[in-house]
Amino acid sequence: MYLRLRAFLSLFLLGGAAFVVPFIAVRWFQSEPPAVLEGMAWIPGGEFTMSTDSDLGWPDEKTAHRLHVDAFWMAETEVTNAPFRAFVEATGYLTTAEILQCRP
Repeated sequence: MYLRLRAFLSLFLLGGAAFVVPFIAVRWFQSEPPAVLEGMAWIPGGEFTMSTDSDLGWPDEKTAHRLHVDAFWMAETEVTNAPFRAFVEATGYLTTAEILQCRP
């Protein structure tokens, strides 16, 4: 019994470390843009309050809670159909709608 518990705790701690170490490494290095990308803007991460506790809010807008968004790149201009088509043809990208439509 003691050996099973010890093995379980060891695996649990090892699994936790396997998640925590990369998570901390990514967060540490994401504070600044990794490189300058032409036509892209770096949006720093941060926290915000999502939803509302107000009586004026819709039921599916409740309850207010804090969220963290990691930093990310965003195109400086909108993506129109022509560049998106070029991207899809170059990468074979499938939209979520296309993936869901392909399910049996």
